[in-house]
Amino acid sequence: MTAYVETKIGLIDDPDFQSLIDELCECANWAKDDFENKTLANFFTAVVIEKKEITRLKVLIDPILRKKVKDLEVDSVVYGVCCELLSRAGKSMDDYLGKSVYAVVKQCHKAVCPKPSRPRKPTRRELEHQAKTKRILSRR
Repeated sequence: MTAYVETKIGLIDDPDFQSLIDELCECANWAKDDFENKTLANFFTAVVIEKKEITRLKVLIDPILRKKVKDLEVDSVVYGVCCELLSRAGKSMDDYLGKSVYAVVKQCHKAVCPKPSRPRKPTRRELEHQAKTKRILSRR
């Protein structure tokens, strides 16, 4: 199985996949040229880091995102992307067959990108050391 999420966006020649990327970029208010040499995982990571909301209000009338997963061809790239997202999220494909591609992307895009690390709180001793150092430097 091809890892579509890890392949550069510009290297996949499928027109449905390219229109999916166009629609996702349109949903997030980004230019597609910014992600031409990056992967779909990079796109989803940027969405999480910049706290962008993927909304389908801006999507065209008959897009790929509104198609049901069961209506996609089994050998299509978009179906492969949906399968890959669901498998990485640990969800079953059977549960999402009646849902749209948008619902699959919305539910599973965070499984592809790493969570931003939370800053560690300094310990009591580190705080005391910082305070002492600050007092010493202020006296100089």
